[in-house]
Amino acid sequence: MVSCFSIFSAHSQAAADTSIKVHFGIYFKSLSMDNSTGVFDADFYWWIRFKKTNKPELDSNIVNFEYVNGINVTKDIDEKKEIINSKGDTMSYVTGRTHGQFRFHPDNKNYPMDVQQLQIIIENVTEAASACTMLPDTGTESNYASTKIQQQTEIQIPNMSISDLYYRNDSTLYNTNFGDITWPPNTYYSSLNYIVKVKRNYIGYIFKILIPLLIILLMSYLVFFIPPYNIEVVSGLSVTSLLSAIAIQIAITEPVCDYPMISNKIYYLSYFLITITMAHNIYTYNLHRNKKFKLCKRLELYGKILFPVIFVIGLIIILNPGIKSYYL
Repeated sequence: MVSCFSIFSAHSQAAADTSIKVHFGIYFKSLSMDNSTGVFDADFYWWIRFKKTNKPELDSNIVNFEYVNGINVTKDIDEKKEIINSKGDTMSYVTGRTHGQFRFHPDNKNYPMDVQQLQIIIENVTEAASACTMLPDTGTESNYASTKIQQQTEIQIPNMSISDLYYRNDSTLYNTNFGDITWPPNTYYSSLNYIVKVKRNYIGYIFKILIPLLIILLMSYLVFFIPPYNIEVVSGLSVTSLLSAIAIQIAITEPVCDYPMISNKIYYLSYFLITITMAHNIYTYNLHRNKKFKLCKRLELYGKILFPVIFVIGLIIILNPGIKSYYL
């Protein structure tokens, strides 16, 4: 079943009184995203409504909008007509459908607790902000004070869930007249930004990665309960634990980025604990060989206590930014 939600919003008070107020609305049919490429697919209906002018060329230009961050986008017009509002004004109404890809900037530093913002930026092609102001359509003729988008039906995005829907009015400054000497060198264009905020469902990460990693760390922790003179058993267990942790990281597909993510830091913490455990075992083995049994016992006790303490504290520090971003 195709999932849908309708985007509604409010009249903006920032638009100049002299400019034509163009009300733009969209109704999503489907969304999907690719974190690795920074591209998401969107399929939605759109409509434009504005007070008709006595200038046919201007009316035609107002309908000429573009998706600033769009790639391979189709913009089909389904209907054009004139309607009369409650005030008796003649309004131009155009509706159509769009399907295509849109760029977004993936923020993966908190993966697998990452939050992404999928934006559709709409801007008029020919008319500057002084002539045309883009406003989100409320679906009514009354003002709607909230900047939130009203959601009707949840859209299913694989491994993600929609956490917030809202819009933002903006304007873009172009420091060029695009070769048209009749235009000023600096021009503002009104733009409208519809934003879908999505969160990753991290429960799958816990079952597929974190739990196996905890089992491996538990195997490494067991060496503190093996007599230090059994260096072959202790070393074999530690090396196996380290190789198993590395194998999990290599086998799992994660977003490609040039900075460490939360998932990477959890692996680094595991590698650190396993490596420190190996160094601890070698040191206590030498102490045992030199008959320093009291110091050897004391270090084994410290290891049993510090290993889980360091892991818990380290995990809290690593997850803290992701938890704040995810839930706040």
